[in-house]
Parts: sequence; C-alpha cells; structure tokens
Amino acid sequence: MKVEMRALDTIKPYEKNAKKHDQTQIDNVAESIKQYGFVQPIVVDKDGVIVIGHCRALGAKKLGLKEVPCVCVEDLTEEQVRKLRIVDNKSNESDWDLELLADEIADLDFSDFDFGFQIDEEKEQDESESESAVEEIPQSKVGVFSVSAFGMNSECFLQLMLTEEQAEQIVAFCTKNGGEALLQTLSGVIDNA
Repeated sequence: MKVEMRALDTIKPYEKNAKKHDQTQIDNVAESIKQYGFVQPIVVDKDGVIVIGHCRALGAKKLGLKEVPCVCVEDLTEEQVRKLRIVDNKSNESDWDLELLADEIADLDFSDFDFGFQIDEEKEQDESESESAVEEIPQSKVGVFSVSAFGMNSECFLQLMLTEEQAEQIVAFCTKNGGEALLQTLSGVIDNA
C-alpha cells in the first residue's frame, strides 16, 4: 500500500455518497486529527474521487489542511470501488460491550470530543435499581436487550430488561420511525421526568 500526500482541493467527494456526516461528527474527526495526526489515509479512486474517508476530508478542511495522506485504489474496477464504499461504512457499524467500554473510558478525558459517553457509577446504580424493579415480571418472560442507536447528533447506549412484547414494540417503533425518533422520544420522556 502506497500512501501519498495529495492536495486536499484535488480530491473530490463522491456525489452519491450515502453516508451522512453531521457537524458533531466532523468536529470530532477534526479534533482527532488535531490531537493524534492523520493516522488513517483517505482512500481515492484513479480519478481522485473519495472511496473511503469523506468525514476525514471534511475534518481536514475544517482544520485548514492543504494536503492529506491518500491511498489510491487504481487497480479496482468501478463496481469494486462502489461496493468498497458501502462495505467499509457498513462493516464499521457494531454494538459496544458497555462493561468493557465503561472500564476503558473510566480514567480517560474526552472533554475535547462530543461523544456523549455518560457511563459512570451513578448510572450503574440507576440500572441496578431499575433491574430490581423489573424482577416482578416472571423471569421466563424477560430478556436483556442491548439497544445501540447512533443518531446524527448523539450516541445512545442502553441495556434494558424488557418483556419480549416490549422489545417487539421498540423494534416496530424504530422500523417505522427510525432510531433518531426513538432518541427524541426518550429525550422527551427524560426531560419531562
């Protein structure tokens, strides 16, 4: 793999890029580049069109960078390039192991970033109290469901004890209205509590 520096104004975003990037994500990527350097090159095709790294390019632009590291996948066909765009974005979606995440971030300062990590002992105590309140439901009808919703402006990590019926209602709501609607509904309930 050959990494080369290219002028930022010579690489072009893919016009049909289906992956959305809100300002918070761009700001977070820019801050990451500022603090740690450009550790992941932008991938471009033979015409200088971005295959992977649209948000990195936007973060670099925000920082006023003139050049960025790039890798050119000139040996791929047009179909392979189109598929790679989707595969790269889709394969980066995954759930978090909340216990490991809580341990990992416990002593790290993320104040320069807007990730919304709010995992702490107080939250664990609230979850413990919530779990004991649910115990009235026969355990044969209760499952633990992890819900990860990545909205355009926030990340939400929940681990809930729900009946199968409640879980099915949440899935139906998200299928019909989208994950962002669930986050907005939960925010409204929390604000009114």
